Amino acid sequence: MTRALVVYCHPDDGSFVRAVRDRVTTALRSQGAEFRVDDLYADGFDPAFTETDHQRHLEPGDDPSLQRYVDDLVWCDTLVFV
Repeated sequence: MTRALVVYCHPDDGSFVRAVRDRVTTALRSQGAEFRVDDLYADGFDPAFTETDHQRHLEPGDDPSLQRYVDDLVWCDTLVFV
């Protein structure tokens, strides 16, 4: 069975991008796939690589604020960006 992670990010619920996301999840559902949706905008995800991030990026250990995303990536066998 397919395990798909749909990564979506858009601020407008009425957008074309939202419609594409909905079409993707409908297709996955109709094919019997398991899927998860990570809505980065709704999560308040900040993609910026700050100076602090740069100074710390080689330090060992994980950033606990990103663990959910890591878990989703490990779980999936299919990755869809919308």
